[in-house]
Amino acid sequence: MIMFALTNCDVFCGTDVISDQAILIHGDRIADLVPLTDLPSEIESVDLKGANVAPGFIDLQVNGGGGVLVDGQISDEGLRSISTAHRRYGTTAFLPALISSSPQDAICVIDVVRRAMSCPELGVLGLHMEGPYLNPEKAGVHDKQQTRKATADEVMWLVGHGRDTVRLMTAAPEMLDNEALTLLQESSWRLSIGHSNDHYAPTMDALTQGFSCVTHLFNAMSQFGSREPGIVGAAFDSRSGCASIIADGFHVDYAAVRVAKKVMRDRLFLVTDAMPPVGSDDDHFTLGQYKVERTAGKLTTSDGVLAGSCLDMASAVRNSIQQVGIIMPEALRMASLYPARVLGIDHEYGLVKKGYKADLVIFNTQIQVLGTIKNGQIAMH
Repeated sequence: MIMFALTNCDVFCGTDVISDQAILIHGDRIADLVPLTDLPSEIESVDLKGANVAPGFIDLQVNGGGGVLVDGQISDEGLRSISTAHRRYGTTAFLPALISSSPQDAICVIDVVRRAMSCPELGVLGLHMEGPYLNPEKAGVHDKQQTRKATADEVMWLVGHGRDTVRLMTAAPEMLDNEALTLLQESSWRLSIGHSNDHYAPTMDALTQGFSCVTHLFNAMSQFGSREPGIVGAAFDSRSGCASIIADGFHVDYAAVRVAKKVMRDRLFLVTDAMPPVGSDDDHFTLGQYKVERTAGKLTTSDGVLAGSCLDMASAVRNSIQQVGIIMPEALRMASLYPARVLGIDHEYGLVKKGYKADLVIFNTQIQVLGTIKNGQIAMH
């Protein structure tokens, strides 16, 4: 395996920002960071001309991209198209997200994702099952006929098929009985609260009894109130529970993102909730029984209901900096290190550090992606 060096760049390591050092890459790993004066002359150098380098973005909720939707009809090539679309915006690792569907469709998607996980260049870390155990009162554009209370038999069947593939499940705690919850706790899946109408107290209980996260904070959940703090209040008040947030200015007002960040600090991370238009010229697509249209950067049904986003991760980082007021190093951590922590992979992902995966994003000061490195393979745009 050939070693090469990235030079003439500012490196956002995840913990600090360094200049005048080279990133040595050997195979699919970061071999070291060394002062330019110590760089051996025989090592091939890639001059990045003053660009910035950071850990590649990690998106834990990707419903689609490149004109393709994650659903029961998705193919191996379709998932590859989604990966390619999001790579253009700096995402080097992600979870395809399947919204509430039939058990048969879920198994089909699990099989496609499992095969993709064996192709490291795609960056597929596993599957995010968003449903089907969601409260129909908070279903949004999920098919209400597919949202349901969990049964132990179905959970056992799904866990048996998806134990090595599903990494994250979004569920409403009120849709799980003790037996179903126990089965999910015994799986290796991370559990996240979402599409739920639960109150503050049971949500706090859930965040100490198997759930560790809240999905797309503020959206499809009980809101913060003075007498009933709801799921939003529980996310704020929890000591360890984290939450994802969609920083597109449509799902959440930027002022609300700012408030959540002040309260939750490193427990808040970015997701896109991206749909097929990301990386595509398509302005229309079908989601179950809904016709969805993109207008001025916003995806809605004919009834005006939000239907995911056409947000990419570079834009989410840019919005966090320019609209919310989060400093660049922290916004970058929200798109890399913090989601890596959610999945328990922060020993390999989320930092530019010796021994870590050579998954990097190269960008300018406006957070426009100039290139990526995935498994040590560089691709400049």
